Amino acid sequence: MQLLRHNPFEKRENPLRGVASRMLQYLAQFSPGSGTMRIWLHRARGVRIGQNVLIGYDTIIDSSCPDLVVIGDNCFIGMP
Repeated sequence: MQLLRHNPFEKRENPLRGVASRMLQYLAQFSPGSGTMRIWLHRARGVRIGQNVLIGYDTIIDSSCPDLVVIGDNCFIGMP
């Protein structure tokens, strides 16, 4: 008997969730508020973000699997 195993790297994305995530990504990419609005939009996408994090303008965080991204505390992502 052959066992069917789930491949953890094979992920099926709900098409509506994918569209919503990409729209939130686009809004976060160009929205003001590196420590407020962008953080909120990325958290809404499923990115786990710690405290005291700043995300710079025009920063793209993985658009295919945002729920696999973890950003720790006291981080700055983007160009200085």
